[in-house]
Amino acid sequence: MPALFRGLDRQALDLEYSPSALIQGGLQPYLDRYAALSQAALSGAGVLTDLRFGADPDEVLDLFVPAVAGPWPLHIFIHGGFWQALSQRDFAFIGPAFQHRGIAFASINYTIAPAATIGEMTEQCARALAWLYTHASRWRLDPNRITISGHSAGAHLCAMLLSRDWGARDWAATRLPQEAVKGAVLVSGVYDLEPIRLSYVNEPLHLSEAQVAAWSPVRLDPVCDCPIALVWGEHETEEFKRQSRDYGDWMRRHGRRVSSTEIPAHDHFDILLAAGQTPSWLVDSALSLTGA
Repeated sequence: MPALFRGLDRQALDLEYSPSALIQGGLQPYLDRYAALSQAALSGAGVLTDLRFGADPDEVLDLFVPAVAGPWPLHIFIHGGFWQALSQRDFAFIGPAFQHRGIAFASINYTIAPAATIGEMTEQCARALAWLYTHASRWRLDPNRITISGHSAGAHLCAMLLSRDWGARDWAATRLPQEAVKGAVLVSGVYDLEPIRLSYVNEPLHLSEAQVAAWSPVRLDPVCDCPIALVWGEHETEEFKRQSRDYGDWMRRHGRRVSSTEIPAHDHFDILLAAGQTPSWLVDSALSLTGA
């Protein structure tokens, strides 16, 4: 088979972008664990579900608020699933770790492929951010202390938010100051979509070369100037590790403040289970980005 990308043929490329291939027992046990923990989290105190931030039925978010008096710092999480699976509900288990530290946590939903393009998903995430920022007082949130994070495809969408001019007339998230985001934690992300276009992952996405150029953060000049923490697990594929390293190098060349951390003994999926623990490395990362 001919090489398609960085010396990888289609079979090798598909394997590199199948993070579950490194996991004995497959992905389902992780998804079952996510679901059980999220169900318990959603039944807890201080949880507001299906808050609507846009007109599309998929434009909803779940908000976890602390028991202490507000206004609270806010952390916004964008879920993964290769832009074609899962929802905000699957990651509710992360919320209590933030609640217990006095931080509000919003898990946002977006329309997945093939019903939406990656560009449309990016705009939905921007609308969620803008809605939370402009309605902060309603929910006792502090609009001056907002951080964001995302996992896998969600990390890509976070990086797209850092690469877009929110005041541009051709984009949805107007009336949002560029400095609204104080820091971003990007976990096991994909920042160059070219290998996605050439792999099995593209079957529901239908990415073109032009879309790869427009929607790959590692090919776009960053707009936001907030600190960024790049995180991945020790037991990831080499391509996932390379994606994070290359994006970090790209942002540093543009003068951005970037830290890179490989978390030992964790893979692409159980890294999030550790993120949902109390204490949590994800909460610590978000707090450190704001100087708290």
